[in-house]
Formats: sequence, C-alpha cells, structure tokens
Amino acid sequence: MPTLLQKKKSEGGIQAVTLALQIIEALAFADRPQGVTELAKTLGTTKTRIFNYLRTLAEHGYAVQEPETERYRIGVRVSQLGGAVANEFNLLSLSRAPMRRVHQAVGHTVVLSKFDGATLYTVDQIEGISMLKISVAIGNVLGLHSSAQGKLALAFGSPRLLESTIAQGLKPATKVTITDPERLRREIKTIRSRGWAFTSNETRVGVNALAVPILDRPRQLVATLAIVAVADDFPQRSIDRALPLLQGAAAEISSGLSARH
Repeated sequence: MPTLLQKKKSEGGIQAVTLALQIIEALAFADRPQGVTELAKTLGTTKTRIFNYLRTLAEHGYAVQEPETERYRIGVRVSQLGGAVANEFNLLSLSRAPMRRVHQAVGHTVVLSKFDGATLYTVDQIEGISMLKISVAIGNVLGLHSSAQGKLALAFGSPRLLESTIAQGLKPATKVTITDPERLRREIKTIRSRGWAFTSNETRVGVNALAVPILDRPRQLVATLAIVAVADDFPQRSIDRALPLLQGAAAEISSGLSARH
C-alpha cells in the first residue's frame, strides 16, 4: 500500500502533467500569442509556475517565445504529433476495405503493422475464421529479424537499421530463427529484390506469415500487410495464390496514402 508521501508525489505528478496539457491547449486554441500573466490568470496558478512550464515546453518544441513581445505561441512539435496521429488514422481508414477483401479470399488472419523508422508494431487485424485462428495483440512490437513483417522493415528501412539489429544480437524466437548475421544479410537482400517476405516457424512454432510492404509517395516504408496463419493451414505452397492478393491490397493502400499528401 502506498504511503501518504508516495500518494502526494503521485498526485503532484498527475497535477504537473495536467497543467502542462492545459498550457499546451491554451496556446493551441488561442487566437493570438499568450503572455505569462495571461496564462496564469486563465489557468488559476502563479506566474512563476507558468513561466517554468513554458520554459520546459519551449525547450522541447511544444511552445515558442516571440522575441519582440516575449509572448508564447504553440510550437511545431505539437503540429508534428498531430500529423503523426493523422497519418495513422489515414492508414487505418484506407486499409480496412483492402484487408477485408484479402481476409474474405483466404480466411486467415490479416495484420496491418506500422513502421516508425526503428520499430514495427501492429495497429489493426482481422482474425481468421478457422478453428485454430491466430490473433495478434494490437500494439505488439514485432521482431525485426524473426518476423516476415520485421524483415521487410530491415529490407526497406534504413540500411543502418539492419546493422544495428545485428549489433544488438540476433536472439532466437524459435530454433529456426535466423541468428547468423551473414545469413540474415543474404535473406534481407533477397527480400528487397523480390518485394515480399515469408517466414515459417521463425516467430512462433506452428505459425507462418507472408508479408508485403506498404510504401508512401517517396517510396518509403510506412507499414506492412501480412497474412498470419497456422503453418498447416498456410504452407509455403500457398504463396502463389495469396501473394497477388496481398500485393494488390498493399498497392491500393499505398496509392491512397500518396493521394492524401
């Protein structure tokens, strides 16, 4: 059970976050730059406290002080965050119909994963209809060297990502996960050339996955689309039928993303 002192610290932390958010919102929705005194009056706190918060927010790009008036306006970092949220919303809204068509055609779980330049995490899925269906937790971070989606990130992301992944150590998720750096480099080169990745039992025993990249207008990897299924239900010979469906869906999503820029 937390002590009274711990409770006070926790409450203080929550209050600090609340005030920081209130300042950001006040700056964002104001029709003109705001002064310290004005913000303190609006938010019901001291000028010293507001000034200290504004200084911290400015250091991190969430607020900007105008030299002439010494008033503050919203910083570019807030705009960047808003853009990131909008991009993810666009990705989800554009992907749902193509994902549904793939799912209806193959009956297996279809997974959409977002790539942020360094990590790959699941953002949406449509579960398969078989008795032994695969379900992937939303927000789950995927192994870059052990999953079909992750290998696409290594193939189409920055070349530095592959080398940094190798430098961190290629830990096996299963006994067939590639842990030899040279073998991984060869496979990533092949994946980059052919434009898709397939893994069998590498992420989890008994699970196969086929994945293709979703590229934005500058031909940068923004996401992956994958079919994930029980290995017996989705053997390697299934690639010939499933790959064109995945590639068509990914191309549709990529086209939609490019059109919205």
